[in-house]
Amino acid sequence: KEVVIPDSVVTVGISAFAGCENLSKVTLGANVEVICDYAFYYDINLHCLDSGAQYLDDAYSLAYHGARF
Repeated sequence: KEVVIPDSVVTVGISAFAGCENLSKVTLGANVEVICDYAFYYDINLHCLDSGAQYLDDAYSLAYHGARF
């Protein structure tokens, strides 16, 4: 499964997609500024996080813990 977060979204909330075992790709909109802790926590099939944002350089933070980048 794939999720496209639209440009109108600024914040991906705490645990927004946590535990989504079928999620494999997330495309972030151009205006996403904040990804809260546990947003993609234990999304074990998440292999691709597509973002134009330069601040997403820590793929092992709490937001992505358990994802397999």
